[in-house]
Amino acid sequence: MTTPRTAVAQFTVKGVVDYCTVCECCGRTNLKRTVALMPLDSEGNEEGQVSYYGTQCAADALRWTTTKVTNTAQLANREHQERDDWARCIISVFGPVEYATYWEQAHLWISRNPRSTSSPSKSIADLLAQARAQLTDTALGPARPHSVAEFRPHWVLWDGSKVWHTVAVLPDQDAARQKLRTVQRELRARRVLTRVFTVQALDAQSAKEAAHAAAALARYEAQNGAEGWLTGDVRD
Repeated sequence: MTTPRTAVAQFTVKGVVDYCTVCECCGRTNLKRTVALMPLDSEGNEEGQVSYYGTQCAADALRWTTTKVTNTAQLANREHQERDDWARCIISVFGPVEYATYWEQAHLWISRNPRSTSSPSKSIADLLAQARAQLTDTALGPARPHSVAEFRPHWVLWDGSKVWHTVAVLPDQDAARQKLRTVQRELRARRVLTRVFTVQALDAQSAKEAAHAAAALARYEAQNGAEGWLTGDVRD
């Protein structure tokens, strides 16, 4: 007796967008938003290009309620943003050593993954490829910054073991400086002394990760007779 196969959905929901206002299913225009649907093959794997359907047409295609479509799309958007955040951190940490020597890559990789037995060079290359694929995916919008050339300076408040705050230096350096001073005063009131370092990264969140990575690298290299951690200007 053969076991019947469960039918696989025709699409998977990638998210919801507001820049596409035309339903590609029924042609309705001036929609507030559309649902990004990726077609699936008979095995449930993604194939082809994303289509943008109105919520009702997406519900009809998936045989779901519109509420389920909306909730699923919103969840997909949040997960997409989380993957973007992860990708920016990966590129901000490992991008600068992509073409570095083997030992420079190994020091950074091992300082962050002390129990890893994988090849540092291959691991870094694989992570960077995954990160760039994520940030250049255009299903929910245009490609996001994803290269070292797109790094921007960020000021990082550091107490020697923890990053307390990061702020983009540009476009308003005076506003960034004022924000840091305010946070520093608040921390001093709590008896937390910090210094300000400049870190190059894709955004403030990835600047924080890059600072922690640099500190871990410094500790690792200090144990091996090397020096230094954060580069850039220091402002007390």
